[in-house]
Amino acid sequence: MRVKSHKVTFSSVVLLIVLLCSALLLGLCYLSMYVNPADFWPAAVFTIIEFPAAIVNIALLLFTILRRSRFFWIPLVALVPFLFIADKQFKFSGRQDDGLPSGDTLTIISYNVGGFRLPRNGRKGADGVPATRQETLETLSGYDTDILCFQEFSIASLDSLPLLMEEYFDGYEYKYYFGNNDNVYSGNLTISRFPIKSSGVERFKQSSNLALYNDIDIGGRIIRVYNCHFQSYSISTAGLIKSMVEDKQVARRTGERVRGSILKRPKQVGQVLDNVRNSPNEALICGDFNDTPMSYTYNTLVKGRKDTFSEAGSGFAATYSRLWPLLRIDYVFVPGFFSVVSHETPHLEFSDHYPVMAVLKY
Repeated sequence: MRVKSHKVTFSSVVLLIVLLCSALLLGLCYLSMYVNPADFWPAAVFTIIEFPAAIVNIALLLFTILRRSRFFWIPLVALVPFLFIADKQFKFSGRQDDGLPSGDTLTIISYNVGGFRLPRNGRKGADGVPATRQETLETLSGYDTDILCFQEFSIASLDSLPLLMEEYFDGYEYKYYFGNNDNVYSGNLTISRFPIKSSGVERFKQSSNLALYNDIDIGGRIIRVYNCHFQSYSISTAGLIKSMVEDKQVARRTGERVRGSILKRPKQVGQVLDNVRNSPNEALICGDFNDTPMSYTYNTLVKGRKDTFSEAGSGFAATYSRLWPLLRIDYVFVPGFFSVVSHETPHLEFSDHYPVMAVLKY
């Protein structure tokens, strides 16, 4: 009886190395979900590349199957854990409303409007901000939303804010916390059709980011709504390219900035969670987290709450338009007693983020 032998070739060795490296990379990404970046900051980098790493392994799996390679099992095994977490990034269909308990509904939108600075219709910079702000508010007022949580909302004068609210959200209550930079007020703004009983803010050390919270009476039940904006990497695409190809000093400063942001975010999350634990009311947490669903930030904040996309979303969940469909960094997490009817990310073009909109039953 002749035993079939497998001939070792240079191409098969290269393929094996590529498969093992890709599988190892994805494995490190899985482990990074449970590592606090404050203890090991590179873990945050692995959480960012987990979805692309999974796509690479899917491509390699298909390639090895088509080539009838005996190494197909390597990407296959690497992808098994991804099957259990893929619904945080992509779902084929959302929840159907059939069978949900009857009750009143609440619609909430969380939206980082980016200071309304995104170039639009030929308008750039400060010249386009008022018109973009007006278009944004006009569009969102048409959704008949109950609660809106804005991040990076900017306005030239605080005196004009009541006029904007009266024009677009007449009858709503609102709370804000804005900083002042170069005579522009910017920060977080929460608007509510329901009564706001009390408010507060968690300011983060050495950062302009913050979490605005409001105790809101929703159908006789007080819910603390957290409007969060956690630390971003604060680097532009142009700056990143320059750091890679032109200037070593820029590269060093960019790396320091990224590392600093990674270390700040877990502390900011911990500060918000301390507030949650000390609150007498249940917490609804939303906003721009600047972190993926595979991150320590996500897994810490979602604990004990429902992710509205995982409950009722469909398609790609990405919220950062410039890297769609790879980056989901904006969320709405709700207490368990809410039933999530729907989750959407309308592709509005007023910001580099897309808004997150969820309809809840209570």
